[in-house]
Amino acid sequence: MTKIGRIIGGILAIAGGSLTTLSAVAISPMLPSYPLAVITFALTIGMSILAIVGGILLLLDKTIGGIFAIVAGALLIIGAWIDLAPGIPLMTHLTMVIGIGFYIDPLLAICGGIVGLVVGKKS
Repeated sequence: MTKIGRIIGGILAIAGGSLTTLSAVAISPMLPSYPLAVITFALTIGMSILAIVGGILLLLDKTIGGIFAIVAGALLIIGAWIDLAPGIPLMTHLTMVIGIGFYIDPLLAICGGIVGLVVGKKS
């Protein structure tokens, strides 16, 4: 049986990855008019899938899941600061699309990964 901390960490990582997936879907109408937005879309989807897989692995009591979630969240935050062109970031977040400017979705993935790693495996 998986420890409750790993379950909570997995749920947080899955929630962060799911919110990031929603942000990629939100920018999909931009794809025909901005060709560089395809790169943003692909990288955002890739990192959200990595966070979701990390959350699932945490639910299965695998330590690598926490590492996946932390890496995905960190790359999402760093990617939001890098611009491909003016107004087109390397990666996007749901909170960036709405415009409040906080990084809630990648922070959920990072917190989930940290919680999953701190709790450790059941002996």
